[in-house]
This record gives sequence, C-alpha cells and structure tokens, in this order.
Amino acid sequence: MSDINIQVPILARVEGEGALDLSIRDGSIHSLKLKIFEPPRLFEKFLVGRHADELPDLVARICGICPVAYQMSAVHAIESLADFKRPAWLHDLRRLFYCGEWIESHSLHIHLLAAPDFLGFSNVIDMAKEHPEAVNRGLTLQAIGNDIIRTLGARSVHPVGVKMGGFHQLPSQQSLNTLLSSIEKSIPAAEALLTWCISLDRPHYESTLPSVSLSSHGEYPINQGNIIHLRGLTSRLKTMKSTFKKTKWHIQPHSTLT
Repeated sequence: MSDINIQVPILARVEGEGALDLSIRDGSIHSLKLKIFEPPRLFEKFLVGRHADELPDLVARICGICPVAYQMSAVHAIESLADFKRPAWLHDLRRLFYCGEWIESHSLHIHLLAAPDFLGFSNVIDMAKEHPEAVNRGLTLQAIGNDIIRTLGARSVHPVGVKMGGFHQLPSQQSLNTLLSSIEKSIPAAEALLTWCISLDRPHYESTLPSVSLSSHGEYPINQGNIIHLRGLTSRLKTMKSTFKKTKWHIQPHSTLT
C-alpha cells in the first residue's frame, strides 16, 4: 500500500485561518497536524487596567460571529467575583440572547461553510444554483438569529446592550412580540433544516479521545453548568480556580491553538 501525503496550505470555509498536513502509511495515519496560524488576539492584555463596565463592549470585538460568547464569559466572571445572584428573568433573557448567536452562527456554518463539501460544490454560490431552497433557508434562519441579538444587544454585530447585572435597556413588549412572531414563522424552516442535515451522507467515525462538554440539569447548557468528560471528572464552573487546577494547557509548536 503506497504512502499518502496531503498538504492543504489554506483551509477554506472555516471560521479562522488554518492549514492541514496529513501523512498516511500502510493505511494508518502516521502524522496529522492541524495548523492554526491565526495570530493571538491578546485581548487579555488589552483588558488590564480597564474598568469592569468596559469589558462587555471590548471583548465583543474579539469575533464578529460569536461576540455574545465573549460578553457572557466576561460578565459572568465579574459577577461571580461579586457573588451576584442572577434572577430568573435575567437568566432567561441572556439565554435567549445566546441562542440568537447560536442560530446565526450555526446557520452560517452549516449552509455556507459545511454544506458545499457534503454536496460536492466548490462554494455556496455554486451550491445555490442547484439547491436555492437550502441556501435561502440558511440565510433566513441566520437573519432570525441576528434579529434576536439586535433586539437585546442593540445591534447584531458587536452588540453593545450587555452590562454587568443585566442589559442597558430592556426591549419593549412590542419588539418582543414582533420577534416572537418571526421566530414562530421560522420553526418550519428549522425543522426542515434538521431533516435535511440528517439526510446528508456522513462518514462513520468513532473517537476514543476524552471529549469535554458542559452539563446542566433541566436545560441544554449554554451559560452555566458543570464541566464533564468521559472519565467522570466534574468541575463546577463557579469555582474557576479549581477548574484551572484540573486542566493542563499547552500549545503545539505548529499551532497557536491552545
């Protein structure tokens, strides 16, 4: 069996910058390197000496697609230091805010980045010629996610509505009713997306790596929960010092990925 060497200098349709080196010998992977060469953002140093109230707006600039994740991490960290107890209404609104980001980000990733590979197209423009309904559905769902972020964050990209302890301004009942109507109308498109994704031909793959995830009782974990993995280790997120004590961080020489 001949050796196979694959080098991809630039990975297209990924959120970030990377490359791939793959070497296969006798039918087994000999070497595999995912090279993330996107430079560090260094926001940790940007934040030193800044007032806590500035953090949500600053960290939102880390990413134009997932700013809510950074905002929630920042406000939860500061609120934990102050032992702030989030009321139920704030928990629900922040969860809605975060779901808006998940909807727009996943819609973009599935339809514009991943689907062309699954269906054998070089890009989403070519895919749209044969599957216009799928592309239109993706753009429609992404717009719904952006609307949710805009309603609570004042704008959909780098939102500015978040503050410690809540939001700068709560949306009006009329704007929430309008948003609810749009979400309800988009449910058939979301259900069609699930059916469509299940129908895609996917390779069977199993991994023995110790996968890590959040776990939370009563709801799908987004903003809170425990860190768990297959070996049974559980670490409460509110005790971040213990979390870092149980976690080893290192950087591969070929990648900036931690």
